[in-house]
Amino acid sequence: MGGSPILERLVTTEQMPVRVLIVDDDQDILDSLEGVLTLHGDYEVKKATDVVSVKSRLKHFIPDIVLLDINLGSSNGLDLISLLKAEAPDIDCIIMTAHRDVDYAVKALRYGAVDYLFKPVDPSRLLRTMDDFYHQRRIKQEQAYKQQNLKTILDQTSGFILLLSPAGICIEVSQAALSYIKQGRDKIVGELFTVIPWWEYSDISKPHLQEAINIASSGQVSRLETEIYDHNYHKKWFEFSLKPVFDEDNQVSLIIAEGHDLTEHKQIEQKFRKMALYDPLTGLANRVLLYEHLGNTLAYAARNQQKFSVFYIDLDNFKLINDSLGHRAGDDLLINIGECLKNCMRKDDVIARVGGDEFVVVLRSESENEGISIAAERLMQSITQLVSKQGHKNVISASIGIAVYPEDGQDADTLLHNADVAMYGAKNKGKNCFQYYSS
Repeated sequence: MGGSPILERLVTTEQMPVRVLIVDDDQDILDSLEGVLTLHGDYEVKKATDVVSVKSRLKHFIPDIVLLDINLGSSNGLDLISLLKAEAPDIDCIIMTAHRDVDYAVKALRYGAVDYLFKPVDPSRLLRTMDDFYHQRRIKQEQAYKQQNLKTILDQTSGFILLLSPAGICIEVSQAALSYIKQGRDKIVGELFTVIPWWEYSDISKPHLQEAINIASSGQVSRLETEIYDHNYHKKWFEFSLKPVFDEDNQVSLIIAEGHDLTEHKQIEQKFRKMALYDPLTGLANRVLLYEHLGNTLAYAARNQQKFSVFYIDLDNFKLINDSLGHRAGDDLLINIGECLKNCMRKDDVIARVGGDEFVVVLRSESENEGISIAAERLMQSITQLVSKQGHKNVISASIGIAVYPEDGQDADTLLHNADVAMYGAKNKGKNCFQYYSS
């Protein structure tokens, strides 16, 4: 049976001998250094005496470390460093020199050497130096392998995942995330989580994102919801959970940021909210949403010492339409009345259907009685014109009762009750008129 496709692609760090090239024009020195290394460590050693033999060796053998004499007869060992680096940029070059002048050592380091040894080379110093560079190389390899394996795993997952440093810098990103937003890996990796491209048109602020990073860096899971845009500029709802990963010292070494597409869930949620808060026939607010708006309006008016009014509207003789023309005709008329009310009122005003042919308007755009009366008159005329166009002239009209905050009530129930009482007063006056509440 075959193994996991992911595991088959993972890079391993199998122990391999350290490959060493010794370059010196003295054969005795070459043999002596080779003997020390092969006797005391896991080294694969090759030797060269000049530039020509170095080039020959490099055709079949790329060393990890080069022990390089600074003087090679007529050649300069320092000039070989650039040749070696061209073949393998990760080669560590250690210069060997008989010169005790520090200037030679500094010059070697400037050319790209990583260290230097004085001749005659002390075997114990040589082994310590080689051991140090061996372990440094192993650490670099382990880090490179881990990075490659993380990328391999993330490329195989279907999740929207980012790996972050504790400071919030993106270390790696899944291919699924890159495909979703059509961004190159170079646009994400190395960038701060707070400034990566998909936040550009989001409604979330940079301080909010930074707070989520800070919480995860402190060792707790943090979550945030926001809208982002996909590569087709379609708005999507996402939840991001930022989970800390701890090292052996119980310190946060990594943060996993995982995104979940909530768009479908949000659409269902909005659908149910609409069903719960809006009248299904007219699309106007229902009684539940009316009370929510009234509560907000009352709080605002109390803080700012402002007036507002509530209109309770009842259609006169509406039952005749249902009885004579049928409920379908009655529903069509109610839909048109709802549109008429929306066209008459301003954006700040609230319009609700609270019964069969009963509507409520919270008039927030007018606070003086003169303006309130003009708005009521305009409503009645608009309804009269509408029903006339539909052939119901002299049959359907509207009676409106008006209650004004704060004198006619300082809570939603009282205002609605008193506006309803005033509406019946308008009907008693002969219908097709408006009436202010009076105790």
